[in-house]
This record gives sequence, C-alpha cells and structure tokens, in this order.
Amino acid sequence: MDAYYDEDEANLDPDLQRGRQEQTPKKAATVDEDGYLVFSMPWSITFSYGVTMREDRSKKINERRMRYPYSFTQTLNFSGNLRIAQGWNIAFTSGYDFNYHDLSMTTISLSRNLHCFEMSASIVLRPFTSYNFTFRARASELADAIKWDKRSSYSTNIDWY
Repeated sequence: MDAYYDEDEANLDPDLQRGRQEQTPKKAATVDEDGYLVFSMPWSITFSYGVTMREDRSKKINERRMRYPYSFTQTLNFSGNLRIAQGWNIAFTSGYDFNYHDLSMTTISLSRNLHCFEMSASIVLRPFTSYNFTFRARASELADAIKWDKRSSYSTNIDWY
C-alpha cells in the first residue's frame, strides 16, 4: 500500500483528528462612536381590546321578541416579551375586565435555552396562584422522553401520591 493507514484513527471523527486545540475565533466587542459597548435588549409589548356580545340567559326573556337580552363584555389585554440575555427570555400576559373592574389571569414565565436542553418556569399570579417548572430536551424526538415537570395545583393542597 502506498498510503499510510492507521486502524486506530480510521473510526475517528475528522473534527477530533484535527485536535481540540482549535477553538472558534474570538470577536471584538461592538462599540459605539464614544467607545461604549453597544447594548441591545430586544423586547415587545402587545395591547388588544375586545368587545363580545352574547345573549344573557341570567336575565328574563323578552316575550315580544322571544329572545334573551344582549350583554357586552369589554376587555383590555396586554402581553410582552423581554430577552434579558442570550438564551434568557421573560414573558408576561394579563388583562383588565371592564365589567368586573379587575385584572384577569396574570402569568409570568422565564425560559432559558441550554443548547441541547430547555428550562422554563411559569407562575400564575391571579386569580389562582400556581407554578410550573419544566426541564426537557430540545430535540423533538427526545422532548417527551427526556423531561422533568414540577407543577402546583390551585384546586387542592392534598397530595394523592
């Protein structure tokens, strides 16, 4: 044979054969014209207003029209998202009900991208306080197989298991 062939190196990944000394080159930080580090914190906020008209069956029926009277529900909803660092996200959602003059269900969630895994924690603040913590694989094939969930229950404090 003309070429040198090492049986031990034949099954190695080509990236491993080059050695682990090679690392990704480091980039210089981006600065503005005053010499300060450019800071960016992506965020979004959304507002929506909704009006719902429905038959109010709690009131007496209109015998002349043979229909229940209509009632209107008005809500103002808002939600937002804030990326506080690379891989860290905070999201929230809430609203205001004009009929009851009170905040609707308010939730806050924190998520972290851990490259191959994903961690998220959610808290419901109103009207029923509860939480949910999840740690799972990001690959869709493994997401249901490799996961850990911890949840609270707002309906009861009794552990049945």
